[in-house]
Amino acid sequence: MANRAQNTTGTGTEETISFTDATSGAGLGLSTAMLLANAQGGTCAVESAIGVFTKVTITIKIEKDEILRQQRQNNQQQQAAFM
Repeated sequence: MANRAQNTTGTGTEETISFTDATSGAGLGLSTAMLLANAQGGTCAVESAIGVFTKVTITIKIEKDEILRQQRQNNQQQQAAFM
């Protein structure tokens, strides 16, 4: 089982989420994350010290209008589920 600690900070449309995971892997998730970030006009940066840490920073800009649209859509779907 993975040990995971998560910290979310930010205001408005900027948010930082960080976590640690004690599991190992093949590294395929990083290439997928880079493709998804780039497809959304964002970036993916990696900083690493062998045997010490690896830090991955993914930045994606989300427009406030899009967030509000998604919230309205989710509210409408939840209301329709109760009817």
